[in-house]
Amino acid sequence: MTKTRQPNSEYHAASYCVSVLDPEAIAAATGKSVSMLRRASDPDDSAVEIRLCDAARLDAALIRAGHDPKFLAAMQFIIEQVAGTGVAHQPKNLLERLAEATEALGNVASETRAAYDPAGPHGASVSPYECDRLEEAICGAIETLEAKRRDVQAMREAADNVHNIKKEAS
Repeated sequence: MTKTRQPNSEYHAASYCVSVLDPEAIAAATGKSVSMLRRASDPDDSAVEIRLCDAARLDAALIRAGHDPKFLAAMQFIIEQVAGTGVAHQPKNLLERLAEATEALGNVASETRAAYDPAGPHGASVSPYECDRLEEAICGAIETLEAKRRDVQAMREAADNVHNIKKEAS
């Protein structure tokens, strides 16, 4: 039976590594076997935990293999939970947030077109000013998508709380 792992957790990151990296890459990164990493991906097995330096090496292996780093996202999530940030996030309607994200991506597209416009102030070459505007648009889109991710996390936490309350009541 496959265990459900919370996204952005160290367990999810370890499970992801097991699924996409070959055993040789895991051993080269950590000096440990796939079975050891698989045990570390089990939230119910506290006997095996991943060291921070091994997590960093596994993220580097993921990047080299063309994947996003998963332990970095897990670490950010853990820090936010410990620091208390993001806990009180009030989710917006997901469709409204999707519309905001679409608009933000449209801004990225507009800034990209403007930067490469041959009729623009610097012709087809991109100026530092245009790079700044493009980067600002990209950051805006990332912030909107991050807010959407937090919306989903807050909804999941609320659903888990309701599920736990129902379980405790029965």
